[in-house]
Amino acid sequence: MTTLSQLEIELLKHICSGKSSSQIGDIMFKSPRTIEDYREKLYRKFGVNKKEELIYQAIKQQIV
Repeated sequence: MTTLSQLEIELLKHICSGKSSSQIGDIMFKSPRTIEDYREKLYRKFGVNKKEELIYQAIKQQIV
């Protein structure tokens, strides 16, 4: 199982609910570019290349 920070878990929940980087940035008080950087780090942690694969892994590992 992948170890995640609280920020990463919150980000994953927003990604899985279909929110855009801009929407997530507004909610988390971060710029959309920062959200995209966080998203890329999550891709590396999970060993995936696409949002759909990230969502699948988050659900499979029961993170969301």
